Amino acid sequence: MRVTVVLLGEFAGPAAGKDAQVIRAKSRAEGWRHAEGDVVAFFDTRYEAGTEWVAAAGKADIVGGQVLPGEGYDWAGWVYYVIEYGWKRKLAEGNIAYRRNNAGDIDAFAAGEYDARMDVRLIRPPSFSAYLRERYAASRAWGARHVRPSRAILRVALPLMVLARTPWWRRPLTLPGVVLISLVMAWGEMVGALDGKVDSG
Repeated sequence: MRVTVVLLGEFAGPAAGKDAQVIRAKSRAEGWRHAEGDVVAFFDTRYEAGTEWVAAAGKADIVGGQVLPGEGYDWAGWVYYVIEYGWKRKLAEGNIAYRRNNAGDIDAFAAGEYDARMDVRLIRPPSFSAYLRERYAASRAWGARHVRPSRAILRVALPLMVLARTPWWRRPLTLPGVVLISLVMAWGEMVGALDGKVDSG
């Protein structure tokens, strides 16, 4: 079984053996199109993986690991980690592998199996300004696809939902950042729902 590791980012990826293909892509969709392996594994190069990461790929139709915190974060790094991962055992789009013949929806992270060998550490969180831009763009795209214009105003409740789901209390100083990011997400979803325009990329 040949594995294609799709690197999402500019940094180095996990160690891959001679039977693995390694490619870089700007998006998961682009990586999927160009991958040649029986298993397509997506890896965000903001992470650091263990030595068995590639070996664990392909052990189930969809398999991935948890994103654990790294060391030496500044305030912005903790805001990013708390919102995006929050110490939860959930699969992430940049730390997951799919068997090509059985993958179904490559955006279906929740349907995957957990394998501790694919646990990674977030070692390169983005700056706060970069994170604001990322969250706005992603939220606007999501709103354009999933939120009806008639329900756009309901996105004002999103900050409360984010605060309820985010373990900011484990790092209390992140609260102002969590609130600001949640407001940016709500605004992005409203704008996306109302104009229906998504930048291609």
